[in-house]
Parts: sequence; C-alpha cells; structure tokens
Amino acid sequence: MNNSFEYDVTLSFAGEDRDFVDCVAGLLKKSGLKVFYDRYEQISLWGKDLYTHLDDIYTNKSKFCVMFISSHYAKKLWTNHERESAQARAFANSEEYILPFRLDDTVIPGIRQTVGYLSIKGYDCKQLAQAITEKITGNTGNIENADDNDNVRDDEEETLEYGISKIGDDKYEIKIRQYDFFSGRLSKAFPGVRGLRWFNEPKEIIERLKLLLAKPISFSQYPDGNLRKGGIATPIWWFRGGASMPIKEFEVLSETRCRFGSNELEIDKVAVYRCSRPYKEFIYLKTKGVPALEDSEDSALSIAAQLSFRKYASENYALYRGEIIKDEEREDGAMFRDGKLIYFEERPVARTRFLTPYNIIICAQSSTYNSSQADRFFAPQLDDWLTKDEELEKILPLLEAMENDSHLMIEFF
Repeated sequence: MNNSFEYDVTLSFAGEDRDFVDCVAGLLKKSGLKVFYDRYEQISLWGKDLYTHLDDIYTNKSKFCVMFISSHYAKKLWTNHERESAQARAFANSEEYILPFRLDDTVIPGIRQTVGYLSIKGYDCKQLAQAITEKITGNTGNIENADDNDNVRDDEEETLEYGISKIGDDKYEIKIRQYDFFSGRLSKAFPGVRGLRWFNEPKEIIERLKLLLAKPISFSQYPDGNLRKGGIATPIWWFRGGASMPIKEFEVLSETRCRFGSNELEIDKVAVYRCSRPYKEFIYLKTKGVPALEDSEDSALSIAAQLSFRKYASENYALYRGEIIKDEEREDGAMFRDGKLIYFEERPVARTRFLTPYNIIICAQSSTYNSSQADRFFAPQLDDWLTKDEELEKILPLLEAMENDSHLMIEFF
C-alpha cells in the first residue's frame, strides 16, 4: 500500500448499482484497505461542499479509482463529475489510476476501448474485491467474506454466488435484482453470447439448462434486512400468451427431456438473446411433440379438438408412487387396479405433456417482456413460429423499443 494517499481506493458508481458495490466495499474494508465509499463517509461528508470535496478526493486523495461502468453510470451528474475528476488525475500521471469494471457494455466518454478492464461476466463481488486487493497490495492471498453490520439477522450466512446467501437448511436469500440474477445465470449457461444466438442440439441444451436452473432458484427476500417483511422470490419465469409461471422446479428426465414444474418438455432448440440491459435478455425455447400415453381414438379426437382453437395440443396425467394414472383419477382421489378400489394416501403429482410442438419465452420475472402488453405482442408470434421458421432477428428492433418502467413494460404500440 502507498501510505502517501488518504485512501487506497475510491469507488465511483451509480446508485442503481449499489448492491454489487456494497458487497465489494465490505470485502475491501475487511481486508484492511482504506476505501472511499459514501456509506463509510456520511459523517465526514456532512456539511461539506460536495462538488469541491469529491473533486479533491477523486483527483488527489486515492491511489486507485475503481469505476463501475453501466448505463446508469453514464446518465448521472455526480458520476460524470467523479469521472471527470478521475480522468484529470489519470491524464496528469503516467501510471494507471482508473480501474474500469464493466457491469454492462455502455461506452463512457474518455474510457478508451484499449484500456484493460474487468467485467461482471467474469467476476462476482468477491472475485473483484480479491483482484482490487492484489492490484493495491501485490498480495495474492484469499480475501475473506465481509461482515454485514447492517444485517439484522444474527445467524451465519454462507455466500454461494453474487447476491445469494444460504441462511438455513435448504433456505436461501436473494439480495439483488431479479433480472441481474437471471443475467448472471445466463453468463454461466451461455458464456460468450452477445446478441442473438441459436442452439440446436437438445443434449447440449439440457446441459446448459442445468446450469441456468441449478438450485437455488427460489429464495427468501427481506427488504431492508427486516425479517417481518419477508417473502418468496422466484426470479426466473416462463410465459406464453396469457400464461406466466415461475420456474420453481427443474428436473432432467432424459438426455433430451426436462421438466419445469409440472410441464414436461422434449427439447428441440433455443435462441438466447444477451445485451447490455439485463431486463431485456431472454431465452426462446421450442419443444417437439411427443406421442400420447394412449394411442386411441379418444386421444386423436382430443388433439384435433385442441388444435381447432389453439396452435398446440397437450395431455394431462399424474404420477402416484411412480405409476402413471389418469388425470381424472387424480382429481377423484382414487383408482381401480386389479379389481380393487384404491384411495390415494398421498397427493398424486400432476404432469402435462405436449403432443405437438410448443414454445415459450424464459426471462426474469422483472423483465420488460413479462407483462400483459408484451404477452399481446408475443402471443401471435409464438403461434406462428410453431408452424413457420422463427424470425426472431426481425422482431429484435421492436423488442429493443420496449421501455422498462419499474421493470414493467409501458405501452408502445
């Protein structure tokens, strides 16, 4: 560490990105570094002319400045002021000073594309804190988890991935925005994808879905750390037309078949869309039709009847102690087998199979696309794509035009 500076590192970020930065700051502070982070300086900043004081901090008082680049960062007056002060320092010195960290692909004036940077695509908050510590101290030892002094819980937490903590037996808490969680999982399951990319090998898709939907995918949430305000959060959803459901359960049934909740899906192909705005990222998934459980005239009539009013056909059934039973038996709570009436001692598990091709959109619950307005846009498209070639590339400009207002789409038609 260079003791001639008041701080080892300053953190320049937009308020919308505080969750991630707060994690980094806590880890740096625990490692013994002197960190300029606004929450640690509230008393010191009280009453000061912040315009002048922050200019002095970002120009003169710190060895390094970590700049958390995002679309939010580019729009804020205070972050632009911090950036200009930091760039003035960098211009006056030949040594590196600004350490860019990309939360998305936003271009920031004065930060050249040739400048080395780190990205959230490859670093969670702990890994970034480790990298900053190594940059400042040259020490490559492992950094420990930070204490969260603002946390009202006294029980020990185990951090599993960025923004996710284990807080009890099979109980997890999420502290980040749901679309950020979805985007992080996309990075793990589909690394390197930018824009739209198709995947056509069902076995490979299953392996990628295992990463996307690895446990935990259902969480507790405690706003402001208050246990009394707790609720359940399921960040990843699927939707089709008016139907939208959280993905609370994922199970691999075979090399090419999986289950979302009660829906069994024989995978055909997927398209993945990645961009700099995580609330606009999504997966388009198409399935193949499977044979009906009973090859009968009734099954054929059922398929024909369904296709007369919608573009796909499905059948419902249930499992009771591993045995396939009719959905009607599940509803009535009993079945006849070998001349005996058997009443169910436990609830049969409902299942749905799709007998013709089917397709869905997978995205974050807080995504632009998970709304009634987006449903109206996607419903006819999804129906058309069951019998025609998908033309996702052609609708991307329309998707990009959709606005996000508190993570819900506003009217744009």
